[in-house]
Amino acid sequence: MRSTPIKGFNLSDFTESQETNSDAISEPAIETIETQVLLGFIDLYKEVVNNINEHFNVYKGYSILKLENNPLKPYKLLVLYDKYFIVEPIKKKIIKSISTETIFKTISDFLDEISKIDNSDNNYLCLLLLMPRINNREEEKELINNINILISSFNYFENISLKYLKGVIQSDYHRSIDKDEFIDEIQYVCCTLLSNGAFKHEEEKIVKKLATNFKTPLVLYKTLKGGNSGSKVIEIRPKKELGEQYEKRYIIKYSEIDEERKIKKEKQNFDEFIRGYKGFNDYECHYTKTLTHEGILYGYAIADTEKESYSYSDIVSETSNPFFGTKVELIDSLFNETNLYGTWSNIVEKKRLKVSELYSEYINQEKIFSQICLILNKTRPQIENDELIKNFKSIWNYEDDFDIKICHGDLHTDNFFKDNKGIYLIDFGFTGKKHSPIDHASLECSIKFKHFPSFLEKEELINIESELILDSSFQRSTRFTKTTRPEILDLLELVKSIRNNAIKQPYIKLENDYFLSLFIMTFRQIRYKDMNQLYAYNSALVLSRKLMQILGLTNT
Repeated sequence: MRSTPIKGFNLSDFTESQETNSDAISEPAIETIETQVLLGFIDLYKEVVNNINEHFNVYKGYSILKLENNPLKPYKLLVLYDKYFIVEPIKKKIIKSISTETIFKTISDFLDEISKIDNSDNNYLCLLLLMPRINNREEEKELINNINILISSFNYFENISLKYLKGVIQSDYHRSIDKDEFIDEIQYVCCTLLSNGAFKHEEEKIVKKLATNFKTPLVLYKTLKGGNSGSKVIEIRPKKELGEQYEKRYIIKYSEIDEERKIKKEKQNFDEFIRGYKGFNDYECHYTKTLTHEGILYGYAIADTEKESYSYSDIVSETSNPFFGTKVELIDSLFNETNLYGTWSNIVEKKRLKVSELYSEYINQEKIFSQICLILNKTRPQIENDELIKNFKSIWNYEDDFDIKICHGDLHTDNFFKDNKGIYLIDFGFTGKKHSPIDHASLECSIKFKHFPSFLEKEELINIESELILDSSFQRSTRFTKTTRPEILDLLELVKSIRNNAIKQPYIKLENDYFLSLFIMTFRQIRYKDMNQLYAYNSALVLSRKLMQILGLTNT
C-alpha cells in the first residue's frame, strides 16, 4: 500500500484550534543554520527532495522557486512561510538533514531584511509555504504584493513543480520562468479551498476527535480499504517534535451511527477478547462518537521506527512490494508467530450446534439468493430447485459437535499488515468465539475470490476447485496440475500454506471442520459484488457436493 494522502484533504487541519495555531507562530520564527557546505542549485535541489520527500507527499500549498542574482555563487536553502503556516515539523527535519546553509523566515521578515542589505550575490532555492486564505481579500492582496516584491528582488526566477512516478518524487522537474503565470497559480492554489467530497465534514470531525489526545497540529495518513459493513478505515501517524523515527502508527475506523452500532460492538469485542490477555499489553483501543458518527482508534504492538507498512493484499498484488517474495512465509508467521493466535489457540471448547447457529451472523440468505438469481439469470422461484441452493439448505441444518475458540472472525488480505518488524491485524468487528477454522477458511476465500484474475474461464476454475477438494491439497509437497498459469500456481501456494497451517491445529479436522467452514464462507462471498461472484458460486457448488457426501446428507 502506498502512503498517498487523500486528494483535497489538508492535513494541517489537524489542529487543536485556530487560537492555538496563532499563539504557536506569534513569536519570531527566524533561524539561520550556518555550515561550510556550498552547493549549486541542482545538487541542493536533489538533497532537499531526497531528504524531505515525505513532506512533499503530505503538505499542500507549497511552491519551490529558484531565485538567482549571481550564477557564479552557491545556493542557500530559503524557507519562507506566512504567519498561519505551522512550520515546526518541516523545520526540524530540514535542520537535521540538509547540509547547506538554511534560512527560515516569515515572508514579511525576509522582505524587510533584503531591503536593508546588499542582496546582489545571493542565490536561493526557496521553499514557499502558504496556508489557504478564505474570504480575506486584504490578506490575499498583501500576499500577492509581497510575492511580487520577492520575485522582483532577483535577476532570475523559476517556478518548479516536482515530477512523480507511482507516488515517488523524481530528481528531475517541470519548470517555468513565467512570473505572471506563477502569481496566477498562487492565487488559485492559496486563495481557494477545495472541498474533498471523499472526506466529508462530519467524517473529519470524528477523525480529529480521535486524534485530539496526540496534541499535534499535523497528522499524516493514508486510506485503507473499508469493510463491507460500510465503515471507513485510515492509518495515521501523528507528527511529533522528536522526529519521524519516534512516530507510531494508529488505525482509525469510523462509520455513521446506526441501530446496529457496529463500531461500539467492535470496541466491546476488543475489551472482551483482546484486552487483558497475555501478549496484548501494547494493543490499545479508544472509542468516541459525535452526533452523527462513531469511531475507534487502534494502537498496535508494532515498531515505532518503521516508516511504512503494507497490507497483505498489496503484498500479494504488487510484484514490486518489498515483501512479495516472502508472501508464503508470511502466512506461517501470521498463524504461528503472532501473540494473537498463540493465545487464542489455548482457549477451545466443544459445543453441539447446528451450522445455522454457528454461522448465523455471516449468512443473509435473501441477499445471497438474490445474487444467485442474477448470476444464473433466473427468477427467485426458479432457483429453488438449483442444486447449490438445495445443498446449502441441507448443510445449513446439519448438527454436530464443533470446536469453538476465539477467532478474528473476518480475516482477509486487507485486515493484516506487515512491516520490517512484524505482523499485526486490524478490524475486530467479528472477533469472538467462532468455529475454529473460520480464520483460515476466510483467508483462503479472500485469496481466491479477490486475487485470482477475473478473466479465468468457468471450466478452468472448476478444474482448480476439483483439485482443491482433495485431501492432498493440505500437504506442502502437493503440486497442482489443473492449471499451468504461473500467477495462479503462485496463489495456490498461498492456499496450500493456509490449509497446511489449519490442519496443524489439533482442533481443526479436515472434513467436517475445514471444508464445512470453507463452504459457508465461500457461499457468503456470492453476495459481494467486489468479489468474483461467478467463481464463488461454482466453488461453493463443488464444495457442497463433497460435503453432502462426507456428511451423509441427501436432498429430498
